[in-house]
Amino acid sequence: MLKAHFESNIHCENALHEIQFGHVARPAHRGGAFAGDRYEVCQQRWSALREEDRGFALLNDGIFALSADRGELALTLLRAPLVPAEDNNRGIHRMTYALYPFTGSLAESGVVQAAYELNAPLRRLRGTVRPGPRMDSATLILETVRRAEDGEGWMLRVYQSMNARGRGQLCLPFAAEVYETAMDGRERLKKLGRGSRIQLEAGPFEVLTLQAVPLAEDE
Repeated sequence: MLKAHFESNIHCENALHEIQFGHVARPAHRGGAFAGDRYEVCQQRWSALREEDRGFALLNDGIFALSADRGELALTLLRAPLVPAEDNNRGIHRMTYALYPFTGSLAESGVVQAAYELNAPLRRLRGTVRPGPRMDSATLILETVRRAEDGEGWMLRVYQSMNARGRGQLCLPFAAEVYETAMDGRERLKKLGRGSRIQLEAGPFEVLTLQAVPLAEDE
């Protein structure tokens, strides 16, 4: 097994690991049988160790196994068992990962945004740029934009990335009526607003499914 280790003097009982639409805390020590059995865990784009006013995150692009122990994060890069294939993980591998130190709270750190940027870097293309929907918030993340199944406008999925209540503004490149819908987008639950700037509120790790129906130019 090949691992990349990053040591620190961060003192904490738990490490934070990103999962879909949020993150979870798991032991960052081996102080008992339960914690020891979880020496290696899965995560998505980032894991972090933090104190009250500082910390660091280890970002990755498609490397999903990691261990945490006493201020150290270790990313599992390769495993080379002989079963079921003798040539498993042999050869040349290219990987991307980065350290992201921060001060202050995790919610204000920009960790989630930095992890998204590492996984989906900007690409340079020729053509005309059209602005798209965005969230004016550090913790409310616009995860998905797609056409609505009923043909009326766009479906958007927004989630609160921190274990806290959050508020932010949905900025649209067009005026629209915005509805909160059921998770599958088939039923409109309530109208949230009208215009190109819509105020949203979400609870800890809450996922919002929205439908933005563009207004006619004369409305």
